[in-house]
Amino acid sequence: MLALVAYGLTLHGGVAGGDAGELMSAACAGGVAHPPGYPLHGLILRAAGLVRLGDVAQRHNATSALCGAATVGLLLALVRRWTGSGAAGVVSAGLWLGCGLAWRYATTTEVFALHGLLVACAAWAATRLERPAPTGPTLALGLASGLAVTHHPTALFVVGPLLVWCRAVHRPRLAPLALGAALGATPLLLLVPWSAADTPFSWGDARTLEGFWLQVTRGDYGVLRLAARDDVRGELGPWLRALARFEWTQLGGAVVGLA
Repeated sequence: MLALVAYGLTLHGGVAGGDAGELMSAACAGGVAHPPGYPLHGLILRAAGLVRLGDVAQRHNATSALCGAATVGLLLALVRRWTGSGAAGVVSAGLWLGCGLAWRYATTTEVFALHGLLVACAAWAATRLERPAPTGPTLALGLASGLAVTHHPTALFVVGPLLVWCRAVHRPRLAPLALGAALGATPLLLLVPWSAADTPFSWGDARTLEGFWLQVTRGDYGVLRLAARDDVRGELGPWLRALARFEWTQLGGAVVGLA
């Protein structure tokens, strides 16, 4: 609740920079956002547009605040359960709440507030597993993992190791895990009818198998190109140093001190 109040009080009042204008336009006028299309995010924005409170920009921005606040709550719960320490949960949630970039994405229309929430859902579901792993939590883990990875491919950096760890420790059955992952991928089917919208606010055409594959794999957009600056292009070392500098600016010495 504290996170929701904080994000709500600092919510952007209109259309922010970055991809906000494109995402809002695709939700309002129909069509598909840039690859991989973000159909789950687009569906949430379309639903928010039906709520008659404030203007449409405020409603869209508020969806990010709800996702961001839910992420803070999930982080608190999963770290507390994983470590057995309530203080560890509070500190972890507080660090995420105070992270500048996470705050920005939780107060504007962007895909990354939902991205953080889906990854947190996968981690939270992993804390519910026991050995032998019951079907319900295993299905939930697969569902959250499928939603996260099909929403944004960088979720693989967390979900992949998480699934390997769960498989090694809890031995969940593969059938409910695979079923959950398949269900998590179903929002991608929305790209097909949305591509038929007669609007300039649409990227590509997912009505053919080739077009659909190109969209979901970001084939003409850059699959995992996480940086485009000249000083971090091409070599792993400069990229890692740039990432370390960025993390320091976001969290300062707090995480280093706690580590």
